Amino acid sequence: MKRKHPEDDLQRAVCKLLAYSANPGVVWFAIPNGGKRSRVEAAIMAGLGVTPGAPDLAFLVPPGRACFLELKAKGRKIKKGDSQDTMRTRIRLAGGFSEEADSLDRAIIILLRWHVLRDGIYQLSE
Repeated sequence: MKRKHPEDDLQRAVCKLLAYSANPGVVWFAIPNGGKRSRVEAAIMAGLGVTPGAPDLAFLVPPGRACFLELKAKGRKIKKGDSQDTMRTRIRLAGGFSEEADSLDRAIIILLRWHVLRDGIYQLSE
């Protein structure tokens, strides 16, 4: 039986869009924090600076804005008080931008607002 990974599918779609439509000068990358790890591996990763709740994608947008996007399965949200909520608050308090999206349409709206994507015609279904 094939496992469904809706958040992975959404992240792949967003990354494909970014590969073709990111504004010049925008730096973007994934933050690979997810996945199951053994206790030993988790301890090693923590020692290397892996932080619970880090968003899925990071963007540096001229003239120096830091933006972070958490991707969720359709209808899912960051839970109040969990590590993702805490990290979103920390990012915002530091002057960064942090949002969540549960669809490609929502991600496009956020990325256009942050000036990550080139202006163009995006067929939104929302």
